[in-house]
Amino acid sequence: LYRIFFGPKGCMLTAPSNKAARLIKGKTVHTAAKMSGGSLSMHTLRTNTKTLRGLTSVFSPAGALCLDEFSQTSGPLLHALALRGTYGRSATYQLECADYASSTQTFGAMPVVSMFGDELQLPPVPEESSVLAPTHSSKEHAAGVQIFSQQDYVYRLTTAMRFTDEVLVGI
Repeated sequence: LYRIFFGPKGCMLTAPSNKAARLIKGKTVHTAAKMSGGSLSMHTLRTNTKTLRGLTSVFSPAGALCLDEFSQTSGPLLHALALRGTYGRSATYQLECADYASSTQTFGAMPVVSMFGDELQLPPVPEESSVLAPTHSSKEHAAGVQIFSQQDYVYRLTTAMRFTDEVLVGI
């Protein structure tokens, strides 16, 4: 639906892990945000001209960002995606990069941001760095948690669709 409305490059499908990204035919957050790995600190998230061109080509035409497995996404990784998205859309949409974490500017003022996942699933990230954890660690983690908490609408699905066994559904 997003691609019909926003065009062929109008929907970015992302996930924190390679397996999850492949299942949705998307890209990992690291790949979408043109990050080569390493630290997720503000200092290392700065871009050069080549990286900025790459971010612009990915983020500018998009009208929707879909992040699968949100509960497996660390706060610093969500922060990095929001910041890099703002870098990629700033020139096209005249955005102020310093406002990347404000509720109207996250992910480069992307019109639609959808996050999917099961918060009861055990995340592969340390519990203290999850977007669902209290913000007592780094500034990047605190920013990621703030960005996650600014979601306008939350729909909690309560019916188990994966299992048909009554015992598993009951768990």
